[in-house]
Amino acid sequence: SAPPPPFSDILGDGVERDERDGTKPPAPHWGNSKYLNLSYQDLGTPYQRPEIMRVLSEARHTLVTLRVAANALAAFPNVGWRGFPNLITLDVSMNRLDSARSLPRAPRLVSLNLTRNELPPTYLLMRGLSRYPRLRVLYLVDNPVSDGDGQLYLDMVAWACPAVDTLDGQSFD
Repeated sequence: SAPPPPFSDILGDGVERDERDGTKPPAPHWGNSKYLNLSYQDLGTPYQRPEIMRVLSEARHTLVTLRVAANALAAFPNVGWRGFPNLITLDVSMNRLDSARSLPRAPRLVSLNLTRNELPPTYLLMRGLSRYPRLRVLYLVDNPVSDGDGQLYLDMVAWACPAVDTLDGQSFD
């Protein structure tokens, strides 16, 4: 017969424990993570907030790529004013962001995907995006900012993000 799983609810109290000695499994340690995909985890709900804050706080110094797509986030979780010093790629597509204010500080950010959020065509949005001087790839498609006057949209992006050379998957000069 197959051995029992190492962790199960042996006391019937809803807590998984090691069947050999009754200890709880260790929480994952995220401190050395370079690539983290937390997409489709329902992180926009209050019960998930403490866990996502813990994970992002642990990994913020080492992360290079972070994906938090499709989580119903109305704001990016606050990881402190220092943000993500080594982050190069951030995907927050398919959420409910209506502002760039909550986006983290990330001085090395090169690629930002904000597809399918609720970002309006405002000066404040563009000002928030201008915090990323190294940004070269930007996706804003399927947001209010990218609807309407196409030339105004292009002008706003060119003003706020002069280093961007790819906008919504197309070459941008």
